[in-house]
Amino acid sequence: MQDLSGGDSRAFVMAAASGDLPQLIFLRAAAATGISPSLLNAALVSAALHGQEKTCRQLLVWGADARHNRSQALLAAVKANHGYVTDLLLRAGARMEDAKQHRPHMSLLAQAIEEGHADAAKALLLHGANPNVMHPFSGTTLQARAHALGLIDTYHLMERLWAQPPRVPDDFAQRLPLDQLRDAFPTHAGFTGFQLAAYHGQMEALLARLTAQGRTLAKSDLITATPRYPQTLLFILGQRGELAKVFDLGLWAHDVTALRDLLRYVPAAFRGQLDDAGIPTRLRQEKLRQQRKNNLRLK
Repeated sequence: MQDLSGGDSRAFVMAAASGDLPQLIFLRAAAATGISPSLLNAALVSAALHGQEKTCRQLLVWGADARHNRSQALLAAVKANHGYVTDLLLRAGARMEDAKQHRPHMSLLAQAIEEGHADAAKALLLHGANPNVMHPFSGTTLQARAHALGLIDTYHLMERLWAQPPRVPDDFAQRLPLDQLRDAFPTHAGFTGFQLAAYHGQMEALLARLTAQGRTLAKSDLITATPRYPQTLLFILGQRGELAKVFDLGLWAHDVTALRDLLRYVPAAFRGQLDDAGIPTRLRQEKLRQQRKNNLRLK
């Protein structure tokens, strides 16, 4: 089997990069002896790098090897933060251990976390990547490193998955298919999922989803700023005039000390929103209620 001519070979790889399936089908049909494995694999790497999931799927059907050149296509997908392509390649036989050989001192999950690639990190986690190993430079676990870099939704996924460790590496992918987490993708590099929700005015929907899952916002979710987007969730909500929404839910009313501590992180320019919502009054009322409760105990 021979490659297409030089020009057609380049056109085939470029069509894969742009997701032009009709052009790929045309070029494949025009090849007298078919497309060689080397060209299919080159096109797979190109499609993976550009996040062309459907094209990757078709190239795999035609015989592209997800493990070619130490799973180079997987490395490309992770480097470009394409979660669904990462998942597809892992399901097609690509191996994280192979891709690690390109940078032996760092696992593929460590690379994704360090570069702020939340989508790719989530896909790797669903295929058994271990967040409890030590980061090669920070001296902390990958889970702690993800939290420190502001990948809060990725951090919570680690907690959720590793509450029941996998029996086999791909157990997570079978137990929790990536499509079930479609509402969590994509996460723009440098943002947490909560920051994006607030930025796009979707905070109420996010809070409703968290409540349905039995979760609430944590203090770290509200006060964390990412390296690439140094604005906290409190700041974004303040800009949108929606700061009181978080406090109106009563998430902090059960712990006066936690509420007082959280108020310290509210930018001064937005304190008026909380005053208008009566938050300080409610805080004082809650403190008095607790004092009365303590006095009754003493009696």
